[in-house]
Amino acid sequence: MNIIQFIFASLNPSNFSWDLLVFICFVVAVFIYGISMGKNRLILVLIASYLSYIIVKALPWKEWKLFLDKNGEPQSNILIFSFLALIIVIYFLAPGSLLGSAIRFKRKKSGWLTVLILSILQVGFLASIVVAFLPRETLKEFSSLATKFLLGPEAQFIWLVLPLVAVLFLRRGER
Repeated sequence: MNIIQFIFASLNPSNFSWDLLVFICFVVAVFIYGISMGKNRLILVLIASYLSYIIVKALPWKEWKLFLDKNGEPQSNILIFSFLALIIVIYFLAPGSLLGSAIRFKRKKSGWLTVLILSILQVGFLASIVVAFLPRETLKEFSSLATKFLLGPEAQFIWLVLPLVAVLFLRRGER
């Protein structure tokens, strides 16, 4: 079933799916988030997200015996917290660093469509990373639609690469 058929099937009150409500809330929240942040800050948060992901994945949790669960794996809540905390730290430290000066583009008005695309891709990327850090037991409770769009190796690869491609493409289009 494709996404359009799913949406129309979900509009039937006898067959209502919470996935549709989550999707609508996601789109509204992403639009408000994108408009309030603006293109330059969205790009800064996106770069901070990639750096944070690399750092959290590269930390030797097992060797340092830090926050391991009963299976010897890093606790998912610690991974998620570390990931989000590093994004915030990098976001606030970047403006005074070389990274901040490299990101400063000429101030041009960005169209709302550009901001909306960037914010959707960024939030999708963040959601796919956070979901990937969750324990396997929790992932079994996700719906098939969420599993299809966030959890599979193909979906995670797409969410990882698509924001970068969009930044390169959208930036080139504004020159």
